Amino acid sequence: MRKTFIAILCLFIFSGCSKAKYINELLTLKRIGDEQVAMADIVAEQDSKFNMLLKKVTEGKISEYKTKDSLLDAFGKPIFVKKVSRNDSIQEKWLYRYSTQFFGSSKVVFYLDDAGNVEDWEYIEPK
Repeated sequence: MRKTFIAILCLFIFSGCSKAKYINELLTLKRIGDEQVAMADIVAEQDSKFNMLLKKVTEGKISEYKTKDSLLDAFGKPIFVKKVSRNDSIQEKWLYRYSTQFFGSSKVVFYLDDAGNVEDWEYIEPK
C-alpha cells in the first residue's frame, strides 16, 4: 500500500513539472483557440448582416437607407471602402459582400457623397 502511494505521488509530481515546463506554450495555444472562436463569431455576424442587406435589395427597400450612418447602423462596416471619381465628383465607394467569399458572391455597392449621403447603389449578381 505504501509503495502504491509513493508511486502515485511520484506520478503527480513528475507530471506536474512537465505541465509547468510548457505552461507558456499551452497558454499561447489557448489564446489562439479563443481568437479563432472570436473571428468565427465576427464572420457569422457580418454574413448575417449581409443577408439582411440582400433581403432589403430583393424587397426593393434599399432606398430607405439614405445616409452613411443608416448603412452603418443596419449593416455594419463595409468590406471595402475606396474614393472614386464618379459623375464629375469624388465619392466613397462602399462594397458589401460575404466576408470570406472573394469571388462568385453577390455584392452590393453604395456611392456616398462628401456629406455621407447615398448618391447611388448597385447590386452585382454572382457569376
